[in-house]
Amino acid sequence: MSVELTVRHTEINEKVQTFAREKGEMLIQEFPHIEHVKIVLDKDGPFYVAIFNVQGGQACTVESDARGEEFMFAITSAAEKAYIQLRKHAQKRQEVRS
Repeated sequence: MSVELTVRHTEINEKVQTFAREKGEMLIQEFPHIEHVKIVLDKDGPFYVAIFNVQGGQACTVESDARGEEFMFAITSAAEKAYIQLRKHAQKRQEVRS
């Protein structure tokens, strides 16, 4: 289980990198079936973009992205979207087993 961080078209400070990695680690802690989290941070014109690509077991791949005027907002929004998608997938798996 690992968190990979990629930055494109801009430079970010250590605080933003640490924040993004913590959000990825939070997903791994919450969902133990996750194998890999890839986070891409980008600058698209005036907006900052955060993309979370989460690879899990049982063919579960989730991708979420968010744009914002600040990196922290974009990272938080993308992580929340990924969390919601993973929660829905986990609930569906649980319903099938019941």
